[in-house]
Amino acid sequence: GDVNPTTVPERVVAIAAQIVGATAFGFIIVKVTDIVETLDPHATLTRQKMDEIREYMRERQLSSTMQRNIREHFEYYFEMVSVFRDMRILTELPYSQRVKIMFEAHGALVQQIRFFAELDVVMLSQVISRLKPQFLNYSGKILQDTVISEQIYFLGRGTLEMWVNEQDKPTGEMRHVMIGVLTAGAEFEFVN
Repeated sequence: GDVNPTTVPERVVAIAAQIVGATAFGFIIVKVTDIVETLDPHATLTRQKMDEIREYMRERQLSSTMQRNIREHFEYYFEMVSVFRDMRILTELPYSQRVKIMFEAHGALVQQIRFFAELDVVMLSQVISRLKPQFLNYSGKILQDTVISEQIYFLGRGTLEMWVNEQDKPTGEMRHVMIGVLTAGAEFEFVN
């Protein structure tokens, strides 16, 4: 059975033993967590970067909608690209090996986008190395029709509706007009 401390010195020893036991348990939990984190460095780096992004958004006092959009973008971004510094690693490889790695990592996208079929291997590897994934949720906007884009977009999955604001000639009212729908594999740029 249980032995209960009855005197003051016995109680002090029991309290000290409990404090030592709880502290040891805490250290063990911390060490096990450290070991588990080192088993998946990708998840650890992703979590650190997402924590940094959350802290930035809090500091800037962004709206909850803006924070959600940014969080969704970076979650998608880190799914699509490595959290490791690709170019630093790839530049130490011979060029032919670098090209093979890029094609292996992005092969499905290369085959899906018609634009890529027209490029030679050197140009294609340059374009692939500069691709940046962008997440766009339902009803999100890439650009407004009054902005000139400096980018070309490649639609990897989903559909994209293109709308413009147009003035109705008889009434003079502004209205939204759908000018097209793009599906995965399409490339587009916005030109005014």
